[in-house]
Amino acid sequence: MKHGARKAAEGTKEGARRAAESTRTAAAATRGTVGSAVVAGREKVAAAGETGRTRPDTAPIPTRPAYDEDLLSAVDGPEVPFAERRINPTPVVLVAVAALVLVLFLVATRTLLAPPEPVALPRNNPAPTASAEPSPTAEPTPEETATTQEPAAGPPAIASLAPLDPEGDGGENPDLAARAMDGDPATYWRSRSYVNPEYGMKTGIGLAITLQQRAEVSAVEVDLRGTGGLVQVRATSADAPTGGDVLAEGEMGPGTVFRFDPVETDSIVLWFPRLPVAESDGKNRIELAEVRVG
Repeated sequence: MKHGARKAAEGTKEGARRAAESTRTAAAATRGTVGSAVVAGREKVAAAGETGRTRPDTAPIPTRPAYDEDLLSAVDGPEVPFAERRINPTPVVLVAVAALVLVLFLVATRTLLAPPEPVALPRNNPAPTASAEPSPTAEPTPEETATTQEPAAGPPAIASLAPLDPEGDGGENPDLAARAMDGDPATYWRSRSYVNPEYGMKTGIGLAITLQQRAEVSAVEVDLRGTGGLVQVRATSADAPTGGDVLAEGEMGPGTVFRFDPVETDSIVLWFPRLPVAESDGKNRIELAEVRVG
């Protein structure tokens, strides 16, 4: 019994010894591993210190990535040489077109706003009837001859009007004279305009009135588009516009009537020593709508 207990005690003691050796072996291994780790850590710290001493004080300036230049080149396109650069003509063309449109607009506006030129209406004046050829009968007696020379009954009728410019070039619009005897007050004969109402280079202009036949005349009506001036009613013809007696004279205006002692004649001259002021534009000019004799 004692011998068995002793073996058990020895076994236990041997197990304890072996466990202690195993523990010492594990501790030694652990110390080696830790030592190796510490040595490695010291080496790394030393290497880091060396790197820190050799690093420059300032960080290097970062450079622009190379892909930026490629990106800008793709956006802006290839650079065009200076000799191949062209000026864009679009602004110049637009300015020229705008100026042309403005000029055309002004011309069209002036044309549309200009007063219309009076239009002469056709005049239906009764033409003098041709007398029938006398039959081969006895010659008329003196009493009959005197009767045929008397003025015709009724008011005198105007056959034609003719502007007179004996001291000028005759350019007082003779083609418009018929408008002053067409019965339409909206149309008129006009003279040329003068800076000086008394002309300055001549004594005046006139208007010759030729009657359809010899008649007794005692009044002349001047329907003027304007006021002022001076007109002389003369018993004469176009051949001598300033000759003959002055039957009446005075300033003119719309519907002005000059009355005088009756005269037997087939022509009368209206002589204008001074021009009136035109109603249309205030210039020194005659604008005669109608002239009548009675």
